[in-house]
Amino acid sequence: MPATDHTDPAAVGQRLAEFRKGRGVTQQDAANHLGCSRPTLIAVEKGTRAPKPEEIVKLAALYGRSVHEVVRPGAPTVALRPRLRAALDASPEDDGELDAAIAEFQRLAEDYCELERLAGVTGSEPYLPAIEVHPRVDVVEFAEDVAARERSRLHLGDQPLLNLRQVLENDVGLRVFVSSLPSWLAGMYAYVADLGYCVQINRKQPAERQRFTLAHEYGHFLTSRRSWSPSDTSTWRSKRSARGSSAKGSWRSSCAPTGSTPGRSWPRA
Repeated sequence: MPATDHTDPAAVGQRLAEFRKGRGVTQQDAANHLGCSRPTLIAVEKGTRAPKPEEIVKLAALYGRSVHEVVRPGAPTVALRPRLRAALDASPEDDGELDAAIAEFQRLAEDYCELERLAGVTGSEPYLPAIEVHPRVDVVEFAEDVAARERSRLHLGDQPLLNLRQVLENDVGLRVFVSSLPSWLAGMYAYVADLGYCVQINRKQPAERQRFTLAHEYGHFLTSRRSWSPSDTSTWRSKRSARGSSAKGSWRSSCAPTGSTPGRSWPRA
């Protein structure tokens, strides 16, 4: 049984609520699983009633989570789900897949932070230059110029960046995760103070496409730098447009191939 003597009921309740929503389970279904009333479950999620150890075990299993994820030390991090769902207007048939992808993104980011805490590693804030994209700029030329400057800043030379993930993780400070996403979703990015700069890439896509997506998401960090609030998240569809054709969106799509492969040798797909 999990030790709950030193566990904050409010933190446990908040995590349980987020895990439930990420799994697509209603409060009534969760209450039925526990054999309690819905008001009792609500009290647990609000932190006004401490859950019993056996209830934590049952709910963790129902939500596909480990007990440790429920009772881990520290306050819960900012939930990515509300922001990512708002950024990507998923169709009803995509809801289940999207919720699962976001839950996995959150889990990977939190596990990374937990490993850093256990190892006594203090993550440093990466330096990212702020890039302003003006509406009337030639986005293709501007993207090639910025990509060249970033290559120079990071001492990358002119060769194709087959190790782009390693560069962005080690030299820039991004946290890059590769996992199975729905086929229509190329990648997601998120910035939350507690989690840092995180990118999730779809492992189902070819390696070249993964690098393109990673460079595209890096463009988000560069162009959104000045306007970020304490938390900022977004997603990028691989086939269906989620953002329209703004100057910034066009710039990121143009910068992706030029940032990974010099010149115009990589098709923009």
